[in-house]
Amino acid sequence: MMWIIFQTVTVYFLLVTCSAKNNFPAFLTFANSLADVGNNNYLPTIVKGNFYPNGIDFGKPTGRFTNGRTVFDILQQEMGFKNFTPPYLAPTTVGDMLLQGVNYASSASGISNSTETFYGTLLNFDTQISYHGRTAIAIMSRIGIPAAQKLLSRAIYAIAIGSNDIMYSETSSMSEEDYFDFLISRLKLGLKTLHSLDARKIVVANAGLIVCIPYEKDIHPVPKGSCVRILNRTAQRYNAKLKGLLVELNKNLKGAKFIYADIYQMLEDLSNNYVSYGFENGVSACCSVAGPQGGLIPCTFLSKICPDRSKYLFWDPFHLTEAGNLIAARHMMDGNSTYMSPMNIRQLLQV
Repeated sequence: MMWIIFQTVTVYFLLVTCSAKNNFPAFLTFANSLADVGNNNYLPTIVKGNFYPNGIDFGKPTGRFTNGRTVFDILQQEMGFKNFTPPYLAPTTVGDMLLQGVNYASSASGISNSTETFYGTLLNFDTQISYHGRTAIAIMSRIGIPAAQKLLSRAIYAIAIGSNDIMYSETSSMSEEDYFDFLISRLKLGLKTLHSLDARKIVVANAGLIVCIPYEKDIHPVPKGSCVRILNRTAQRYNAKLKGLLVELNKNLKGAKFIYADIYQMLEDLSNNYVSYGFENGVSACCSVAGPQGGLIPCTFLSKICPDRSKYLFWDPFHLTEAGNLIAARHMMDGNSTYMSPMNIRQLLQV
């Protein structure tokens, strides 16, 4: 009788464990400063966010370029993760920790390898993909090839990179059309490489509305309430090519589910209707030093901080506050076709 009870209890816990793993897959992030959680802390670069007042609402500075959580931090919590996925370069990111996923994001990085030359050594998209290859091998050696392939194919891959490339597109010797084609070709190669490493559920964010960030408004003076429209058109042209690429990959790569996250549309809605979202300021940086919108100098220990961070859309010259990230994460998780195509992340989890 005791043996039967033991077997019953054992089967029960195995079923519960399997169910939990199915509901809460690993989360892997490839991105720039929108999702960097500390990789740049370990690199020879001036682009670091591991100092106060960054992280003031997170508990401490970690390398995140916001006052609290990033968009992908919030998504992980919504999916049921107990801990945030760690930065790849942290010496503690080893062993079983790899099984919950890894964050490869590097602030100021881009799709083009030349983007990093402005700021020193960064993890560009190629490097992030390469590091993920090492992670996949480490997971296989830890739990075996079949189990690793199952874990990787269930995982959510979140990609948010390209905005830095667009911001510095004017420095390219190529025409805009050729430059964007080059970026899309590099991105395509990286996404196909991920697919070859068993990635199947891949969320790709487009280039956000960089035209309305405090930095662009301060270096390109515009009428109050306006944005830098020439950059607006540039981002739209790139995003159209990106969306076409994901449609192509969904057709041609077996078992793939590439999701187009329209961050541009989300930020446009937020910028134009920030009051209806509960914000009092959708123009200026909460953490500011200089410039009409606080956009000329990055957030530093010398910065002034707005009295209520939950009422500001922008944290610094480039990034959203946690309050802004929370709304973007909700759109990604449960948004309709206006923001997510062909499905949202919650639907993707059920595939």
